[in-house]
Amino acid sequence: MRQQLLDRDWILELQHDALPAGAPPELASALPASVPGCVHTALLAAQLIPDPFFANNEADLQWLGEQTWRYSCPFDVDEDLLAADHLELVLAQVDTIAEVVLNGQSVGHTQSLHCTYRFDLRDLLREHNTLELVFSSPLHYARAQEARLGTLPHVETHPFNFIRKPAYHFGWDWGPCLVTSGLYEAPRLVSWSDGRLAGVRPQVGLIDTGAAWVRVEVDVACAAPSADDAEAALVLEAHLTSPEGVRVAAATHGLASNDGSSTVVGVLELQVPAPELWWPRGHGAQPLYTLELALRLEGAAAPLDTWTRPIGLRSVALDTSPDDAGSAFRLLVNGRPIFVLGANWIPDDVFLDRITEPRLRTRLEQAVAANLNLLRVWGGGIYESEAFYSLCDELGVMVWQDFGFACAMYPEEAPFDALVEAEARQQVTRLCTHPSLVLYSGCNENFWGYEDWGSWKKDVGARTWGAGFYLGLLPGVVAELDPSRPYWPGSPYSGEGLHPLDPNHGTLHIWDAWNQKDYARYHELRPRFAAEFGYQGAACLATLAEAEPKGVAIDPRQLEHRQKAPKGMQKLRDRLLERFCEAKVGAASAQEWVYLTQLNQARAVASGAEWFRSLAPHCSGVVYWQFNDCWPALSWSAVDSAGRLKLLWYATCQVYAPRLLSFQPAEGGLELVAINDSDGAWEQRVVVRRVDFDGRIAASVAFELHIAPRALQRCSLPAALAVPQDRSRELFVADLVVEANDPSKPHESQARRATFFFEVDKNLSYPAALYSVDADVEHGHLTLHAQSLLRDAALMLENAPLTAAVDTQLITLLPGESAVFRVTGLADYSGSVLCFRFANAFGG
Repeated sequence: MRQQLLDRDWILELQHDALPAGAPPELASALPASVPGCVHTALLAAQLIPDPFFANNEADLQWLGEQTWRYSCPFDVDEDLLAADHLELVLAQVDTIAEVVLNGQSVGHTQSLHCTYRFDLRDLLREHNTLELVFSSPLHYARAQEARLGTLPHVETHPFNFIRKPAYHFGWDWGPCLVTSGLYEAPRLVSWSDGRLAGVRPQVGLIDTGAAWVRVEVDVACAAPSADDAEAALVLEAHLTSPEGVRVAAATHGLASNDGSSTVVGVLELQVPAPELWWPRGHGAQPLYTLELALRLEGAAAPLDTWTRPIGLRSVALDTSPDDAGSAFRLLVNGRPIFVLGANWIPDDVFLDRITEPRLRTRLEQAVAANLNLLRVWGGGIYESEAFYSLCDELGVMVWQDFGFACAMYPEEAPFDALVEAEARQQVTRLCTHPSLVLYSGCNENFWGYEDWGSWKKDVGARTWGAGFYLGLLPGVVAELDPSRPYWPGSPYSGEGLHPLDPNHGTLHIWDAWNQKDYARYHELRPRFAAEFGYQGAACLATLAEAEPKGVAIDPRQLEHRQKAPKGMQKLRDRLLERFCEAKVGAASAQEWVYLTQLNQARAVASGAEWFRSLAPHCSGVVYWQFNDCWPALSWSAVDSAGRLKLLWYATCQVYAPRLLSFQPAEGGLELVAINDSDGAWEQRVVVRRVDFDGRIAASVAFELHIAPRALQRCSLPAALAVPQDRSRELFVADLVVEANDPSKPHESQARRATFFFEVDKNLSYPAALYSVDADVEHGHLTLHAQSLLRDAALMLENAPLTAAVDTQLITLLPGESAVFRVTGLADYSGSVLCFRFANAFGG
């Protein structure tokens, strides 16, 4: 098999009779375009449109999604390629509605970004050729399908549920509406004879005796046999190599190719004694074996086609067994229950061609550094790139993969039924090689929307709305093609016959805490698995400044165009006023406002995450919304679109740590919960003190921690300790007693200090923040010395370059205590503003 990549000499043209309003005159003629690429990034590179992320340019660029665009490139084909029995054009990641034209003749159409297309060019290719892809407006197509089938409910403005394109391109409550078209993989010419590997699906599991099995199902595309080659047979060969490079298993399988079938299926089975198991991070190592396949004609030395991928040996299951409280929702890897510490993942940019492997590595390493062990790939985005899943395999980050449906009712009629089945079959085949993938889920919030959102159920009536996909088609595809992985119909989803938000079953999404209530709401719930909850906080000041004409002098009130949530600015303010002094919130500068929104976000998510972790094993997972961002936004992310770390990221490091101390409500008062999510026992003393804001100790008690691996201990606070004399000027502090030079208690394994304040900030009598700072510029160390109580100290890098970062944040110090903040990536301090900020400034 030979391939030729068509990644050069592309041009882009606007198809028009007259230039649309807003279009630059240069679009009257063609311009060079990169592939991979899209319309918006091509026009940006040609400097024909302003940056859609800058100021309010998004609003002025909506005309781009209404147009027809033509991509074309010339290419030559050599005689050897032309002599092959089969010549195919392979198109993947085509966005989205395109007619494919070769040498002036239409060869087919694409209708889904999520599918790969193959077109037979055997009788059409010449030595010199021109390939064209004519992209129809995605908006026009979606509206036409909606008009044909009838309106179905959805969020946002445009009918994204009538096109198999990423829903978030049409706008979301955290992202802009930038409807583009393009090619995110270069087209390929593929030539082959006799046979090719059309699909490879390794299934992996464990045997009780300590061995692993690998069952490899292979789809082989076969050429029709000729009269003089009627007895030709194909042979599949498989080899498995250990992480150390030792071949540990092999198998062969013969395929008859003379029955006229275009596709045959071969199965190879291998066993691996004493396998090195792949584990999620925090539970073990991530060894990867190499699986190699070859397809050859029987007796021939040279293969017709080959396939090589890394795979991991492990088992995965979803435990939904009934219990006294309802039913579990618990992931098991290699038979071990895994408490999920995760976040929801969205595409890392609006324009997919800008999401490179180095960018993904940076973002995923940030997830690992924050102690995450799972990312949920959300259904309104994309099936991520091979680079994403391969990095998750390498780093031990589990992946929960939604199918591509979110927050809408979807038609099940033609052409969507066929498109969805093709999408599911192709994506399951593509993704099943990755050990990091541990769960498929049918949709995001569609069961909930059908039951509870406005008049959706009434509006749908007797029509289809997607349930047939989530309860029939998709689980059927998974059972057929990837039965070694679990499937769940959606999130939130509680099971057949139950309300989607039943907290005693399945997964729960918790949004009333953000939309209507203070985050104390989290403590009223006991979910089996918290799959979505979140609070908004602004992007970092430097990121917003780079996207706004006024730079760091931005006025928060003028950022409405970055707030995509309905009534989002009012909700952001309401959530602040539930906690902080109204006069001080209203008078906050942009710098203070960014700190304050990020602080409230970090506290809210940390509060929920700590509570849900304290409910283990009743609750078995925490997945907050959301880890990353696709543009400079006021959103729920922990890392902003530039890659800068928000305060939520630092809070995640703390609350997802393997060892956690946390004050939690208990019957009649408070308790200290110590959580040990590690493989070693936790034997240590912890001292709990009730102190006033001047640092004076009112009462104290010591507890001895004796916690088994993957367990927790509850320590009830005695009444004499638990009742404050002055709720406005006292707090609890829990600190571990660390013996000097004790090698059994390394610094990095220690839990952070836990604190508890008896009132919200606006009801606290904070002292003014008094402190001094020692700066070691050479090493980037800033030592903060507290002369008063300092709550949630953060070193804000307010106009620092993207390379700059600080190692820790959200430190609470009592008078006389100190903390070191280490700054990296800042070679020149002279032009940067580094400012300590404290919650003290926003109390009563």
